[in-house]
Amino acid sequence: KILRTKDYYELLGVPRNASEDHLKKAYRKLAVQVHPDKNGAPGADEAFKKVSKCFQCLTDKDDRASYDRFGEESDSRPTRRGGHRQHHRHEMTPEDLFAAFFGGGVPQNQHGEGAPQARLFQLLPVFLILVMTLMSNITNQTPRQDFSFEPAPGFEMRRHTQGLNVPYFVPSTFSNSYPEKSSELRQFDNHVDIYHIRSLHSECDWEEKKRTRDILQAKRRGNKQALEQIRKTPLASCEKLSSIKAEKPRLWKQAFYPF
Repeated sequence: KILRTKDYYELLGVPRNASEDHLKKAYRKLAVQVHPDKNGAPGADEAFKKVSKCFQCLTDKDDRASYDRFGEESDSRPTRRGGHRQHHRHEMTPEDLFAAFFGGGVPQNQHGEGAPQARLFQLLPVFLILVMTLMSNITNQTPRQDFSFEPAPGFEMRRHTQGLNVPYFVPSTFSNSYPEKSSELRQFDNHVDIYHIRSLHSECDWEEKKRTRDILQAKRRGNKQALEQIRKTPLASCEKLSSIKAEKPRLWKQAFYPF
């Protein structure tokens, strides 16, 4: 469908007055779907390149104005004087653009200076690390007075949840509030299981992004052996999450669709 669609706005699934944020969201969604490393369908590589071309055209002010007026980019459009416009904008490769959105930085332009957008993209990996650290703190010990996934001062007594058999640690006075075989204990264990599932989801997301970055780096270096090894390496958290979804679908839904 992407290869058959000629209109850039229709291809990205956005209105003609779409903002840059709207275009970025559309690109992220489509790029992941058609990336050759995730989509083995015939023509995926060409579709991936076309999505990149459309996005870069519509996020460049001059190119977008030209496209809206003439239905094509400005690289080879004739001028009123009969010549051709010289187009100096540095166009990123599809892989570089993808890496900019999902980690890996952005190449500099011909003058060695990154555009404002490029500098923002270069900060993206740092932002992701900060988010992952925050998520880890939230999921590993939240709320602090209830339980911890790791032994810590005041959380020395080890228990396992009744649903997923997840190990966790509680204060020595835990049984006073949550007696064995009580409904309160069942609800608490369910509470821990849900935090565990959400933690796995965050870790799985990180594993997938890391694999994508590693694959791109291996491809740039032309290291086929490393590329094959990366693709064979299992995503541990993703596999655990898939297993829970298959074996405990009700609990999995509670974690992501509580209402």
